[in-house]
Amino acid sequence: MSKLVVGVNAFFHDSAIAILENGEVRYAAQEERFSRVKFDSRAPKNALRAGLDFLRASRRDIVGVAYYEDVRIKKDRIYGTLDDATLTRTTVHRWDEIHEPIELLKTELGLSCSVHQFSHHHCHAAYSFYSSGLPDALVVVNDGVGEWQTASAWAADRDGLTLLSESRFPNSLGLFYAAVSALLGFRPNADEYKVMGLAPYGKPRFLEQMRKLVCVRAGRVLLDTSTIDVFDMRSTAALEAYLGVRARNSSMVLEQIHLDIAASAQAALEEALLDMCVHHAALFPSRNLCLGGGVALNCVANARIRRSGMWDRVWTPPAADDPGNAIGAAYLLSSRLLLRPEPIQSALLGDPIESRDVAIFLKEIGASFQLLEEDELCQRVATHLADGYVVGWVQERAEFGARSLGSRSILADPRHRRMRDHVNAKIKNRESFRPFAPICLTDRVADYFETDEHCPYMNYVVNVRRPELLGAVTHVDGSARLQTIERKASSRIARLLVEFEAIVGIPVLLNTSFNLADEPIVRSVADAFNTFRESDIDFLVLGNALLERAKQPIGLMHKGTFERMQLTRPLLPKTHHTYFFA
Repeated sequence: MSKLVVGVNAFFHDSAIAILENGEVRYAAQEERFSRVKFDSRAPKNALRAGLDFLRASRRDIVGVAYYEDVRIKKDRIYGTLDDATLTRTTVHRWDEIHEPIELLKTELGLSCSVHQFSHHHCHAAYSFYSSGLPDALVVVNDGVGEWQTASAWAADRDGLTLLSESRFPNSLGLFYAAVSALLGFRPNADEYKVMGLAPYGKPRFLEQMRKLVCVRAGRVLLDTSTIDVFDMRSTAALEAYLGVRARNSSMVLEQIHLDIAASAQAALEEALLDMCVHHAALFPSRNLCLGGGVALNCVANARIRRSGMWDRVWTPPAADDPGNAIGAAYLLSSRLLLRPEPIQSALLGDPIESRDVAIFLKEIGASFQLLEEDELCQRVATHLADGYVVGWVQERAEFGARSLGSRSILADPRHRRMRDHVNAKIKNRESFRPFAPICLTDRVADYFETDEHCPYMNYVVNVRRPELLGAVTHVDGSARLQTIERKASSRIARLLVEFEAIVGIPVLLNTSFNLADEPIVRSVADAFNTFRESDIDFLVLGNALLERAKQPIGLMHKGTFERMQLTRPLLPKTHHTYFFA
């Protein structure tokens, strides 16, 4: 008899659910994909409903629910560290979420079964290790803060996970990087990836100052809290004085000093993270290393650890940040129920796109489209890409996490740098310094990149071997955040790469998430069409349906929604939350 275990991350940011059946991850999704509210923190009731529908199950089939943090310990930290004024404002604003999150969760999700709580970092570690399929590993977790833990190291094997050491609030690599993000005019706990992308444009001339702000000693993080305000990431006055720079407003032009600060913070993060891993390798000398927590989204730091050569295998799962904790919590409860956690086989864990739904929707709105067999579809799309057109691509099940992996993607020719500038400015409406990722057939990856490893989840950067051929996906420092896919994979994106290779000789495409700036990645047919309308994407592929912008009825393609959103964005506060309160 099948037993469903549901893991939940909710009430902070990036709410998500995961459904495991007999220890296997069968479905996982973030609530933002349904609500279209970026970083939606509310109870993931839409995601749960969709997951149960996909599995043709009901709430009666759920044998247990796992929550991604221990509420009692988190409340101890909140009440033990906040001043009275802040505490009053917070508890008035979020009374239920702080005081009764489990009861609120059960009410919102319509649950009658028990809810089991697991510590935040234990969930991160469990997800990272059990998803890997490795027999043993050193597991290193870093994020902003869980209950009290900000960093942790674990010995993992078939008997489970054993805590080796921990760093506790306020000492945190995640909070350090968030503070620098805020100083540079980005949203902390949201836009750290922009700092990572900005760093190669600068020189690490502030590295010594950064080392005094944060370091790792004896495996534990030390943070200068006299300079970094861990209670409010928006408060940057002390950091400004320390570095001799005024905080940047998000609308201000990026100057060289901002680039240099980003480069320095990135270098300091890499050093500290590697120091932490090396220290704990002596305590648990496995040849395997698993990384977890929000800091593990920093694919540049991950790559540096990989290049150290200290481990035979370095594994970072997709969605290593808090959404992945829904899976981690469900793994821990499954193990408690004697259901062996199974490794993940794919990040395509969300909703599928159904051909019937596509045809009904497109006919209902009066769109012009063609339904093509797979061979002709891939040949036509490959030709359009080779001719310089940009394609919105929706196939199969949606990816779990923040990165599109060829299922909900915007695709383009990777060869010319002007394509990068075009997609940034005209398609994604985002900053010009942001790089794009390549997706490449695994059997030819060594021809174009300085690696021969399979990188299915875009979690590491590698150096580009032939940057003159791949201008649109080569970052300013000659690197790329690579994704690979097997030539014979059943995924349709693999077939498209084969067809593109046949036309231009290069089995690589520019692959970026199918969304506009500050919007969630598209989930449904309607989401994809709306983004197609609001952007300058030339062609849209929905399953077997091919749509050309130039052939759509004029009245169907009027823009406006995204422009209105952009006009109101400067009126929003600099950040919609801190690491503690949404």
